[in-house]
Amino acid sequence: MTKTPSYVLGRAREHSLRYKLIREGWFCIRCQGSAGGMPSANIKPVDLIAVRKGAVSFIQVSKRLNDISDEERKELRRLGRKYGARPVIAYKIGNDWMMKSIR
Repeated sequence: MTKTPSYVLGRAREHSLRYKLIREGWFCIRCQGSAGGMPSANIKPVDLIAVRKGAVSFIQVSKRLNDISDEERKELRRLGRKYGARPVIAYKIGNDWMMKSIR
């Protein structure tokens, strides 16, 4: 039996959260390659962009909260400030999605 590559599992987490947000009424776009619209960036912290009634969130999806580096957090906060979006780290505990704002 072959092991599932980590990028496949990460992509599955992104799709899972995206569909959840859509069901909750958000317009949600997945940023393929985590580039967040910036293909030349070295740090690519934005996995999902979610919009609902004037609220915008830039979301980094992770297996665990502590898997996100300080550098990624800093860049996610910077992008949030620059574009007026709430920077969020999303991770799962059991079957439940946790959404942690990192302002």
